Amino acid sequence: MEKLPQYLIHENTVCLIEDYDENGNKEAKVIDGDDQLVVVQPPLKIIHFTLQKMGFSLRGAIDGSRYLLGKEQYMLPLTINSALGIYLIPTKAYGRHDCCWLSLMHILDIEPLDTHLTRVHMSYGHTIDLDMKANMFIQRLHKARKLREAVTRNTKSPLTFYLPPKAGYKIIEGDGEYFLKK
Repeated sequence: MEKLPQYLIHENTVCLIEDYDENGNKEAKVIDGDDQLVVVQPPLKIIHFTLQKMGFSLRGAIDGSRYLLGKEQYMLPLTINSALGIYLIPTKAYGRHDCCWLSLMHILDIEPLDTHLTRVHMSYGHTIDLDMKANMFIQRLHKARKLREAVTRNTKSPLTFYLPPKAGYKIIEGDGEYFLKK
């Protein structure tokens, strides 16, 4: 399978899974629609690269999620592209090797398989089995939906301020000088 040097997250991105090559270097398996791709960067670098291409940063996405969802939150979902509805949900802490990033728009259903095993049904017929309780994943899903609602609400009706005009100054030029007059 060909390995891609870079990848941009888009509407068909279903999930990103960290993996290692034969030399122990981090890489990512990406489910892109019906295809599976291998990218020679770990998921966090792919996320950061995608955000930078849009004029944002990973740090900014984390800070934005924390601001909208609460400062005490952790393992926050991230807004990748609100205009296209792309929000990613981490299954573990960001830096962990077993963290999988799922696209909110592609999650169709959740099926508890065992006490600590949950199957997530995704678009294009994909399923992902997660080593976590169904309730924990449902909480992460709820957080991502809450983030999507907050971002959508803020972008549809941005904060606006109206400042009534004040009487200004009149600037008068005379003899090589400027004078201000009320």
